[in-house]
Amino acid sequence: MNDFNDSLENLHDVPENDPLLEEAFSRLQQWEPPLESRVRNRLAVTAELERLRTSAQKQSLPWWRRTIAVPVPVAAGLAALAAILLLAVFRAQSEASIAPPAAANQSMQSTQHTSAEGAVAIDHSATSSPVMQSFETETYLCGIGRLKLETGYRIQEENQ
Repeated sequence: MNDFNDSLENLHDVPENDPLLEEAFSRLQQWEPPLESRVRNRLAVTAELERLRTSAQKQSLPWWRRTIAVPVPVAAGLAALAAILLLAVFRAQSEASIAPPAAANQSMQSTQHTSAEGAVAIDHSATSSPVMQSFETETYLCGIGRLKLETGYRIQEENQ
């Protein structure tokens, strides 16, 4: 690398009034390239400038309109992860809609035990009144919306 820089410095040391060089360069100064070469060079420069202009326009697009290169394994992994999460959400919703609330299970179990044990007296006093309670549980994810919704009703007898 230093040799190249040294050779450039040596060119500047040549005196400009050398008559042999003046005569050799005078012929080159009068020489013009053919018209076809000039036209081809101008067309090539114009095409390259146009290519640079279009690439600059592509880079000035908003971020959501730009394309990005994602490796195939990464894209496949993300697609598989999204499918698994979507399947898990739907499975959780279907299980929640099938499963009865816990209070209903307890009341059904208590009636089965009493009928199996024999006649058990159920005391309904005038002061007790049935009360219906409802519950609703929702799970939200910011930016996506509701992921899971659970609703249910419980009937309980309250003594007053």
